Amino acid sequence: MKKNTLLVLVCLNVVLVFIDSFELRAQVIAAPSIKASAEKLDLSDFRGSVYLDDNFQQGTIYDELTGQEKNKWIRYNVLDDVFEIKQTENSTNIEVLKKTYEIFVEIKNKRFYFRNYIDKQGNNITGYVEKIAESKENEFCIKYAKELTMPQKAQTSLEQDLPGKIKDDSYYLVGKGNELKPAEIDKKNIYTFFSEEKTAKLKAYVKEHRLKFRDTDDIKKLVDYSESL
Repeated sequence: MKKNTLLVLVCLNVVLVFIDSFELRAQVIAAPSIKASAEKLDLSDFRGSVYLDDNFQQGTIYDELTGQEKNKWIRYNVLDDVFEIKQTENSTNIEVLKKTYEIFVEIKNKRFYFRNYIDKQGNNITGYVEKIAESKENEFCIKYAKELTMPQKAQTSLEQDLPGKIKDDSYYLVGKGNELKPAEIDKKNIYTFFSEEKTAKLKAYVKEHRLKFRDTDDIKKLVDYSESL
């Protein structure tokens, strides 16, 4: 049976409200209804999660213009690319942080910024990315994304309906400023993101510390070492 896979762009129905004493830049909008191609998706027909973490976590919202910061209960809805916010852990009122360049969010030692970037399809996009490290040459970020495989109805009495699937489709972005682009990062090409004169020392460091670049920790270690040279 042929599978239909869809990367969903989500439209929001918005109502403006405010978070405590934050100025207009930090206003929030009411939690969105999820829509795709002008048709409402019933996510009960899908297996998998739209969230980076299903549970709300204690986090901090920072306003770089005013220097204000607010502690909230936060979770990242990857499918909608929005941060859902509650004032208290047990609150049933969920709001969504307005997207703006001046505001960034920190949850469990992850920092998310609203940035311009190029996605895997070559489109110029604005959205949230996690910055994992920054060198003099480049910023290293993760773009969290979800891919939807649409539900399939049985075609015969011998078949069963197949639920849709929500799968992780995250990838690295590397670049400076508005030049963040998708990048494959592994033990062979990691050196291309640093100055050529550092290559020999970086290779020696990678060998000594047995870095494999299978997770973000190894990238952070190499960037930190590079900045010490």
